[in-house]
Formats: sequence, structure tokens, C-alpha cells
Amino acid sequence: MTENPYASPATNEPALTQRAGVRPWVAVLAGLAIDFAGTIAISIGVSIAAAVYLATRGVGPGTMEGRLTEMLTTGVWSYVLSALGLLVSVLAGYVAARMVKRNELRTGVIQGAIATLLGSLAVGSSNNVPLFILLMLVSFAAVVSGAALGARHNREIQATAQQIGGQDVDTRGA
Repeated sequence: MTENPYASPATNEPALTQRAGVRPWVAVLAGLAIDFAGTIAISIGVSIAAAVYLATRGVGPGTMEGRLTEMLTTGVWSYVLSALGLLVSVLAGYVAARMVKRNELRTGVIQGAIATLLGSLAVGSSNNVPLFILLMLVSFAAVVSGAALGARHNREIQATAQQIGGQDVDTRGA
């Protein structure tokens, strides 16, 4: 007997090249959780760092809140927070796309729309409406960009699996 007893039985159907991903709603929820938890964690971390910085510069407890709010909403700090938040949004879209493994862009658009809606509700009204709308659109684009990167990675893995013989490849760890 020369056949491998552990090999899968021969069938007339083509071999699977990639395992099916999770349901889209699970991927969207995971992406939203990453996006919001990451954004909150970064905000807390930067706020603590800024508060320590101000405290070491002699800012007292009575004026700390006002100075901290001013520091984090204007100038370089606000740009740093926005950039880090966008990176988290890209990561969230990427992770969701890698999880779903099919219709990644549709999943990214849905996730981006929900994140934008929830983000605008969380922020509330803004004095600078055009800037607020721009930030919401850029956030949406960041999530969809992450989903596009995840889709590209999924296709590269699928192509590699087909090149090595169309074997059943588990891409969960890739």
C-alpha cells in the first residue's frame, strides 16, 4: 500500500485553496471593537503622558484640566491623536477583512459606515463643521483602506496556495 492513509479522499471537486472566514457581522463587530478600544486606549495613554508632562512643568491641579484640554485639542498633539486614530482605523479594517476572507470591501464599507456614524454620535456637535465632516470621511476611508489591504493579503495567500498545488491551506495564522 503506497498511498498515504492520512490523505483526504480523492474527489472530483477542486481542492479548497482557502478556508472560509467568519460571518461578516462577526468581522464587522471585531473591527468596530478594535477601532473603538484602540482609539480609547490611545486617547487615555496620550492624555496621561500629556498630564505628566504638564505636571512636571509646574501646572497645578486647579488649571490642569483646562491646560490639558487646550493642549490636546490644538497644535501638534491634536494631529498626533488624529494620526494614531486613523492608524487604528486602518488596522481595524484590515483585521476584519482578514477574518471574513470574502467580500472584504463590502465588509469594510459597512464597518466604516457604522464606525463613522457611531463616532459622530460619540463626538456630538462640533464648532468647526467642515473639519468635522472631513475627519469623518477620512476615518471612513481609513477603514476601507484597511479592508483593501486585508483583501490583498487574502488574495496573495490564495494565489500562493494555488501555486503549491491547490492544497487545503489554513490561513488563520498567516
